[in-house]
Amino acid sequence: MGLDGWSFGGMVIRDLKIPRSNVLHGEGKGLDVLKRHFAYWRILISMLCLGSAYQAIEETIAFCKERSIFGGRLSDLQSVGHRLAESVTYIEAAKSLCIKAAKAIDESSNNALKLSSMAKWYSTEVAYKCLHMCVRLQGARGYEFNNSTRRRLLDIEGFLIADGSNDLMKSIIYKELVGKHIYNKTLLR
Repeated sequence: MGLDGWSFGGMVIRDLKIPRSNVLHGEGKGLDVLKRHFAYWRILISMLCLGSAYQAIEETIAFCKERSIFGGRLSDLQSVGHRLAESVTYIEAAKSLCIKAAKAIDESSNNALKLSSMAKWYSTEVAYKCLHMCVRLQGARGYEFNNSTRRRLLDIEGFLIADGSNDLMKSIIYKELVGKHIYNKTLLR
């Protein structure tokens, strides 16, 4: 469907013995290392999706300036302008969340997992909605097989589940909030 060239598969390893000298970060620390890498990947996926959506908006604006409708340009319609304005605003908000999450990762903050999960969930949803809107504004052209905006929309479908589905992201956020609330009596630090 989308993400041609990407593989989403599993791997099973049985009876693997690793010499103690090859164990990284100490025995039993693998999940912590993996969580840190997940946080990095989630920011990467988030920014990739936002960049893709922003590029589609630029292409859609160019299309709307060229497209004639009702004796004027499609870009002259206020409703079209509102949709595009909302989309770039959502993208900027998501980008700010990504930057906050990236800083948390760089600073080894306890909020890095929560913030990267928030960024991945919100950014992929924003990108999907923006790309869907762009395809609709482009009409039949947006639905053509070789249209770059359509291709991006299909790719975003894959990123909604890559590195943990968005439902999983919400579960992580919730568990982090509940844990913080129980132990620190604060939700958003």
